[in-house]
Amino acid sequence: MDRLHVPYIETMISQACTLSCKGCTNYSDYNVKRPVLTYKEYCNWFDPWWEKIEFDVIGFIGGEPMINPELKDFLYKTQRKTEKCVMLVTNATLWHKWPGFMDFLKDTGDVILKFSVHQPNAPYMQKAIQEVLDSLPWERTHSDHDFIENYECKEYRLNFQIDRTPAFLKTWKGNSYLDMKPYNSNPGKAFSICSQSHCPLLYNGRLYKCSSIAMLENVLTDHNRHQDPDWQDYLTYKGVGPNDDYADIVDWASNYAKPHKICKMCPEPADKPYIPHIPNVKSRI
Repeated sequence: MDRLHVPYIETMISQACTLSCKGCTNYSDYNVKRPVLTYKEYCNWFDPWWEKIEFDVIGFIGGEPMINPELKDFLYKTQRKTEKCVMLVTNATLWHKWPGFMDFLKDTGDVILKFSVHQPNAPYMQKAIQEVLDSLPWERTHSDHDFIENYECKEYRLNFQIDRTPAFLKTWKGNSYLDMKPYNSNPGKAFSICSQSHCPLLYNGRLYKCSSIAMLENVLTDHNRHQDPDWQDYLTYKGVGPNDDYADIVDWASNYAKPHKICKMCPEPADKPYIPHIPNVKSRI
């Protein structure tokens, strides 16, 4: 059985967040109560997949991942085990709670540190960015997006990204999670504007197309919407598990960065689903 290849996989190591951003594709903009993922649980999820699929970059996201007290284990031990690049996506609100973190990243090596800028004028954000920029002899590199700054330090095999996304793509219809509905779009058209087109998620040991479908059952259950008939077809999608038929795993891997029938739950360009980002951010600190 040949080992497959997928460029990127990510895992939410904290569903809770320090901020509430309207339109969050991970549904972390309400008061999520679930405990953080432990490193042991993560290994139980990830290790069976590493035998079957080689990932080039292994990402850790939230919510806010710096809530997780085992964050360093996720980064360091995963990098050493796989010898692959690991990525941390953080809003930097808790950066000050992790003194010496840049020294840790230098020791780890082969890391992408990504700051998602949700409150650009906040002192914590400005201080964290400046601390990172002052810590190493960074070289500014090319970015495919004009709202993302890229920096590289070859000496330590580190990359630093500053993401100033101007708008969020709200993936469901309705005014709140209490009346949320799917769009039932053309999958190809919906995928054409997808902000998670290259972001499959590992959750509960299964691989999903994206976090919006992986976490759907949680958000519907939390808001007493899991019996809504309009969502039932989407709730039957459970991604793929490591013990599923090999052909199904191959199909999942081959679908990376391509439209899937499950994409019909999300909006098309004509729906104009974008929400201005910065004005719709609230702090939970």
